[in-house]
Amino acid sequence: MNGYIAVTHDEARQLVSAVDNLATLAKQRGYSLSPGVRAIRNTLADILTGVDVSAPVAEDRSALELAAQGTAWVTTTEAAHRLSITPNGVRDLCRRGRLYAVKLKSGYAVAADSIDDYLNERKDR
Repeated sequence: MNGYIAVTHDEARQLVSAVDNLATLAKQRGYSLSPGVRAIRNTLADILTGVDVSAPVAEDRSALELAAQGTAWVTTTEAAHRLSITPNGVRDLCRRGRLYAVKLKSGYAVAADSIDDYLNERKDR
């Protein structure tokens, strides 16, 4: 069944906090959250901070605005270097939701944490 669910802002804050706590516990034990769970957490956090996550291209979003979200962001070129793949490979991972990224007018800004999560997931296979 596909569709949407509604949660209050307070419930969304609680979910973000719970996922953050889970991420901390996982990291202490040498694990990491899946990119999908991390993307859900980041989407909820974006909604809570007033970021329009439904916009396919955030043309007005600047690096300063992204930094203000409290997440470290890197370019597709930097992500490609860290992942030892091409920038096109990074863009493909972003489109498929394997990396958490925000689409900008000039490309993608990739969440640095999602790169680490992706690498840890690949290492665990």
